[in-house]
Amino acid sequence: MHKSLDIILPSLVQQAKIDLIDRFVVAAIIKKPGSEKILCLKRAAHDFMPGLYELPSGKVEDGEPLLIALQREVKEETNLDKFMPQDFLSSFDYRSQSGKLTRQLNFIVDCDNIRNLMIDDNEHEGYTWLGANELEKYNISQETKNAIRGFFLRCSLVESPTAQLIQAKNEGIEGFVVGGVISQKEKVLLLKRA
Repeated sequence: MHKSLDIILPSLVQQAKIDLIDRFVVAAIIKKPGSEKILCLKRAAHDFMPGLYELPSGKVEDGEPLLIALQREVKEETNLDKFMPQDFLSSFDYRSQSGKLTRQLNFIVDCDNIRNLMIDDNEHEGYTWLGANELEKYNISQETKNAIRGFFLRCSLVESPTAQLIQAKNEGIEGFVVGGVISQKEKVLLLKRA
């Protein structure tokens, strides 16, 4: 496990309590070794949101540590069990089928051996390895598309932003300024200072 996860996981749980989140879902972004593609699963026709492509993910049980839940869910859905969580990527909130306010936490994981990949057909009816330029070809929620885009953007960075924040804090930085990139249809919003 990447050391940054030791630091960030407690703050994720604490913030969820402040935000009145009812439950967590954990999701894994698994990159196919030797390629620029990630694993997406297609929900079964008989299940909630049939035909939707999603990251391997699932609900965290009461009292279950986040990374233990991540390992359990990935194993149940893909049969992959030899992987290592590397970093937290992003989160998004939604209402579950039962109406609970749910926060999905997306983690980047390393998985060198994908030969054991086998999906649970009770939950999924297929899978694909998805490239950055293929998002619009599949039925994927906007939130998941944003997470996937975030992953491909992260891959282009030299160092993890999480690690950079931790390093800055250790170096005595007292405050941070954040900026957002707002884009729509291949255009980016820029503001002109007064």
